[in-house]
Amino acid sequence: MDAELDGRIGRLKWNCTILDHSSGRSAEEWEFGADLLIHVQFNGQHLHYDKGVLVQAKKLEIDELIGRREHERLKEQCEHMLEHTSESFVWIYSKAGMRCAPARSIEGSPDRDLNDLAVWTSYRFFWELFRCPIGDDQIVSPYPEDLRPRFIAEIAGNEGGD
Repeated sequence: MDAELDGRIGRLKWNCTILDHSSGRSAEEWEFGADLLIHVQFNGQHLHYDKGVLVQAKKLEIDELIGRREHERLKEQCEHMLEHTSESFVWIYSKAGMRCAPARSIEGSPDRDLNDLAVWTSYRFFWELFRCPIGDDQIVSPYPEDLRPRFIAEIAGNEGGD
């Protein structure tokens, strides 16, 4: 899959990095919540862009529900991805093919039927990524070390006059 997700067509270039799944707190998947970091760069005469997305992939057949524990883990992975970019996605793959959902949809839903939430085909996902509507322009390389949270803030309020 990694070889298929790296390539060039004319002025469009894309790279994919499979994040390190080694165990321990330093593993890239643990840090970013993602399996893949996809970076796309286009330098045309009238259009230029440099952007990327994070992807977490899950195997789930069409008529299956994700297990409760795995669903909670996936929601945490989505939360980690969303700390880095709102342009985060979940790919649900099966023998029948692949479907895609925004990580925000998965993270915020109690629905364990991920196939209901994954409304895009893989074709639609890549169509939108390459033609421009999706992707974070702050992701400027396919290297995880270049991907860090941009803003971390905690806003707290309490009842009272102080």
